[in-house]
Formats: sequence, C-alpha cells, structure tokens
Amino acid sequence: MATSFTLATLTTALLDLTEEVSGSDFDNKINEIIQRAEDRVLLDLNFEIFDAWDSITFVNGTRTATLPTGFLDVRKLYYTASNSVGWLEERTQEYILDYWPSTTSVTTTPKFWAPYSSTAIIIGGTPGATPTTGTANGTKRPNSLVTDTTGTWLSQNVGSLLLQSCAIESMKQLIADERLPVFAAEYQDLLAKAQKQFAHLLRQEFRLGGMPAKQ
Repeated sequence: MATSFTLATLTTALLDLTEEVSGSDFDNKINEIIQRAEDRVLLDLNFEIFDAWDSITFVNGTRTATLPTGFLDVRKLYYTASNSVGWLEERTQEYILDYWPSTTSVTTTPKFWAPYSSTAIIIGGTPGATPTTGTANGTKRPNSLVTDTTGTWLSQNVGSLLLQSCAIESMKQLIADERLPVFAAEYQDLLAKAQKQFAHLLRQEFRLGGMPAKQ
C-alpha cells in the first residue's frame, strides 16, 4: 500500500528524515518547501491528469506573454483569428531572437514561442493588434497539501515520492548538507516506480509517422 500523508504527517516525516527539530527556523519554511516539492513531482511525473487548457493574452507590441494562472509549463499554444486557428511552434529563445530581433517597432502574427521564465513565454514575431488572445495547454498546479491539509492526489498516491522531493527542496535551507545525493537517488528510484505503477496516466505525446516514399 502506498504511503499516504496529510499536511501534519508529512511535516513530521520531513522533520524526522532531515533530523530537524520542530520549533526551529526550519519550521517556518516547511509550507514553501512542500509547494516547491509538489511542483517538482508534478512536472517529473508528466501525467495527463494535471493537464489543462486556458487562455493566454497577446499584448500588441510586447514579445512576452504571461502564463495562465497556476501553469507550471506550456506545451501547446494556438490563437484564433478570423474564425481560423493558428498553431505556434515551440523553438528556443535564441531561435526567436534571431528570427525576430525587433522588440516592439515591428509587429506581425506570431509563429513561434519558447519558455522565457517561470511565469512567461517569449513569442516570435512580436504580436500585433491581431490576435489578442490565445489558448495554452500545459501542466496546471492543483491545490497544494498546504491548502487541502487532509490530503491531495500526490500525498495520497505518491506520498513517498513527495517526501523525497521535500527532502531535496529542504537542502536549500540546510546549507552544505551531504545527504542531497542520497535523497536525489531515492527520488529518482521512486519516480521510476510511480511512472510504472501509473503508466496509464502518462502523457501520450503525438508524433507523426514517416511519410511513404513517392513512387
């Protein structure tokens, strides 16, 4: 049976694992540690159940766009204009800056996008007046255990993985701790087991097959 945690039991387990004492300054960071650990697990699991579609705004003359609220990443992006859909292709930041060096002076219908920061993407070319909105698909953060204190999907189904992720994130508070490689190795082992156990939830990436050769 999988290890299941509430906020209280996960906090206790993390204190035990890191050998920290309740009531120390470490306590003040536990909620933040758990939320960062949840983000790591969500992205690494790559499960479709955490996917969502939401609107994203293109600002005329601005080459970046803010991710929808709660999104951890973007995988697909399209806009609708004149009753037609236009898909943006993912590229690197370097590709976009080379393709469209102008930041605001020249605008067009965007063709490409790339990750820019934890809260934004960069677009090429710089959007004009049309389109003004798009639709993004990505991993959306569900309610945290910090909020749903009695349990979440992660804490109830992959609790041990979440605990190890918390241990890794806790190392940012415990300077020069030599246990990080141990926690990281255990995390990778548990991640592989979770992906195998819940293989039916893994995101199925669509790839075009090879085109037949012309005769």
